[in-house]
Amino acid sequence: MKRKDERQKYLETLQRAVVYEEADSRGFCTCISCGRRGFITDMDGGHGFSKGSNSRLALFRENIHAQCQFCNRILNGNRKMWFEGLKDRYGMEAYEHLMILDRACCGNEEALAELSPEERDKVTRNWTEKDYREERRKWQKVIRENSWKKDIT
Repeated sequence: MKRKDERQKYLETLQRAVVYEEADSRGFCTCISCGRRGFITDMDGGHGFSKGSNSRLALFRENIHAQCQFCNRILNGNRKMWFEGLKDRYGMEAYEHLMILDRACCGNEEALAELSPEERDKVTRNWTEKDYREERRKWQKVIRENSWKKDIT
């Protein structure tokens, strides 16, 4: 069995942290795509832009939201409804910012100039194993804090 690399471990931790962040006090969250409610163990951290289509954007929290396993796994992310859900839940500004992030991650200089210094660094940095480990620790802390605060495991 192949060992998971640090990037994969980081992405899995980030996706799980997003689900915990978006869960209510009883551990239930709402699918960004279809609106179905489910317990955290029945939800994935679904990407608007798939991990394969834009590997840099996969590292951004803004591109991940709680999504039921049916939409994420069976409907291959249910992308059209994912973006509609993003606009409905967070507004056009969040949608437009994600579009800017996507263009910046694809090398668009104008879009890159619109990002905050922290976002610009995240887009342009050559991530090391150490970077992934450090970021992963931050998101593990988010999972722990949300588990205690919301009394969910």
